[in-house]
Amino acid sequence: MAEITIAIADPHPVIRVGIASFCGSQPGWRVAGECGGGKELAELIRTAQPRYTIADPSIFDAQANDFAQQIEELKNRTRVIGNGNFRDARRIRSLLRAGASAYVLKDGPATELVAAVRAVEAGSTYVTPLASFTLHTTDSEPPDPQAVLSEREKQVFFALGSGARARDVAASLGLSPKTVDTYRASILRKLELDGLASLVRLAASIERGR
Repeated sequence: MAEITIAIADPHPVIRVGIASFCGSQPGWRVAGECGGGKELAELIRTAQPRYTIADPSIFDAQANDFAQQIEELKNRTRVIGNGNFRDARRIRSLLRAGASAYVLKDGPATELVAAVRAVEAGSTYVTPLASFTLHTTDSEPPDPQAVLSEREKQVFFALGSGARARDVAASLGLSPKTVDTYRASILRKLELDGLASLVRLAASIERGR
């Protein structure tokens, strides 16, 4: 197996040291770098190009949707493993829909990081069992567009929801029609919608509630 490189992002130095020590002790793993903030993380990923990034959502102001938007930007360059304290199903779903590969709890055993990496290497998504129980047994409400969509996706969502054609949306946002189609597919997937008609209905219901 090729070397597994890992970046660590956490606001607490002592936690970073602990994670780095554990990861560095795993055969075939190497810590590529560590940081304490979101802006530093973007630069670290750009320069070190780690295969995995273990990140505490709090480095993005402790907001799940901010973390989700960051993952949207990072997921094509690294596999993100969220390492946080929350067990809330909606927040975890938001992270996974945005592209996180796994989520583990800070108060869980360190070996869960190994389990997460193995699962992702095998092509699966990993959620720590404690959070997984919550994730699959509570919170049956539909996904919240404000929580799971990036800022650009929100623009496309409401534009399409108003009844505008894709080419008109593309012109108004300075995008190509193909890019709008890509955003539309991503929006439908994240919001678990079965087509444009469902998107329009959801957008209309949100506008009525404003």
